[in-house]
This record gives sequence, C-alpha cells and structure tokens, in this order.
Amino acid sequence: MRLAHDSYAAIEAVNGTDRLQLLVCPNRKRARNIAALAAASTAAGRYFFMYTLDPAEVAAARRAQLRMRAGYLMLQPTGLPGDGWERLAGAVWRVQSGDRM
Repeated sequence: MRLAHDSYAAIEAVNGTDRLQLLVCPNRKRARNIAALAAASTAAGRYFFMYTLDPAEVAAARRAQLRMRAGYLMLQPTGLPGDGWERLAGAVWRVQSGDRM
C-alpha cells in the first residue's frame, strides 16, 4: 500500500485483523503513518496489529490510542564463542512488525 510518495506499508489481512508487516517511510512520518493505518483498519471494521522495539514507534502507537501489550525478545546461544555471544546479546536491536528471525 502506498501511503505517500515516500511511504509504503505492507499489510497482511488475517481474519478480522490487519497486521503491519512492513513500514518504509522517513522517521518524521512514522507516527502519522501508524495512526493512518490504524484509522483505516478501524474504519473498515477491522483490528490493527503491529509490534516493535523502537521507542519512537511505541510513542506513535500510543498517540494513535492503540492498546499496548508488553512482550519480550529472547536470544538463544547458537554456538558462538563467548565474546561473540556477548556482542550479540548487548547489541541494539531494531525489530519491527514483519521481521522474522
């Protein structure tokens, strides 16, 4: 779905829920685009779902009055040497809706 000349979203419709799978846009437009997507789902009589670890996206979802539910990101060792695991576990993660690991 094209939101603007510089903003795109991929939405997966599952039963009565629109799941945000990808949002590509300038950072300054994230809040506005999340609000617009949530409003479009509501207008269509559907639920809107997204997840994120990005504090700016959390703030945008709150301003759009979306209901929040806390969750977790779990990392499991994969046989990396100790220093590699420490770097991985201490890294800054940017996870958004649609990411699969």
